[in-house]
This record gives sequence, C-alpha cells and structure tokens, in this order.
Amino acid sequence: MKKILLYSLLLITVLLVGCGDKSKTVDVNITNKSHDSFLNIYSYDVLIEKNITNESDLNEIVNDTTRQIYDSISAEIGFQKYQLEINFSMLESSSEISLGKIIFIINKDDTNPGLSLEENLIQLP
Repeated sequence: MKKILLYSLLLITVLLVGCGDKSKTVDVNITNKSHDSFLNIYSYDVLIEKNITNESDLNEIVNDTTRQIYDSISAEIGFQKYQLEINFSMLESSSEISLGKIIFIINKDDTNPGLSLEENLIQLP
C-alpha cells in the first residue's frame, strides 16, 4: 500500500512540474504571406506585438511561430522541396522594428525531410 501511495505521489509531482507556467503568451500576427509555386518559396511576415528584451524569449517565439507555419503548410507541400522565409518584426512604442529573417529549406533531400535551417539572420536591435 505504501508503494502505491508513493508512486502515486511521485506521478502527481511529475505531472504538476511538467505543466509549467502557461501565462507567458505573446501575440504574434502574420501580416503578409505569399506562395510562389514556380520558385517553390513560401514567404511570411510576422509581427510580434510585444517588446522582446532577451534572446531566449525571441528564440522561443521564432521557433513556435516557425513550427506553426510549417504545420499549416506541410500537408500541401508533401515531399516537394520548398524554401520557407519568415521575416520578423516587433512593435516598440507603436513603431515597427525589423528583427531580421530566418530561412529554412523544407525537404532538403531524401535524408533530410522536414525543416532544415539554411540561414538565421534574426537578432534583437
């Protein structure tokens, strides 16, 4: 009986720790998107509606946004090779500041399906 109670408490502890803090939400809007089927390029402009002050927060937003965009187009792409360009900017005192862009190759070759980072030019001002 003690083992069952101990394992139950351990499981509950792990679950509660894994939940984490969900209160850190940032509004991100895709302001422009284009698809050039001749050149196999998807291009997105993303506006972060919060002033980001550290690289780790910026990287988290970039990674989450990239994953969401890729998830939304992956079924349409299938196994074809495409380039994904995402330009990021953020609002600071009601003005838009460019943060740069990130470029991925989707389905680079048979051994690298999915996203392959080509170039990361994103940095805080």
